[in-house]
Amino acid sequence: MALAERLQRLEKVADAKGCSFGRFLASLDPQTREVVDKLLVTNVANDVLRYELAAEGHKFSRDTIRSHRQAKCLCATEGVVR
Repeated sequence: MALAERLQRLEKVADAKGCSFGRFLASLDPQTREVVDKLLVTNVANDVLRYELAAEGHKFSRDTIRSHRQAKCLCATEGVVR
C-alpha cells in the first residue's frame, strides 16, 4: 500500500465523530442497540461486556467502554449523542 493511501485512511478516522464504542452503538440495529443500552446502565462489569462483544467480533478495551459509560469519551466532549 502506498503512503498516500495509508494517509487517506487516516483522514476518514479523523473525520469520524464520537468514540469508537459510540460509533459501534450507532451502527447497531434498533433491537440490539436497546439491549446494549440497557446493559450500559446496569452494574454489568466492563470486562464482561467486553468479553461478550469480542466473542461476536467486536473488540474494545475495558477503558474504551468505561470512558463511554462515564461520558468521558469523545462522544461527550464533541457533543455527540450516542
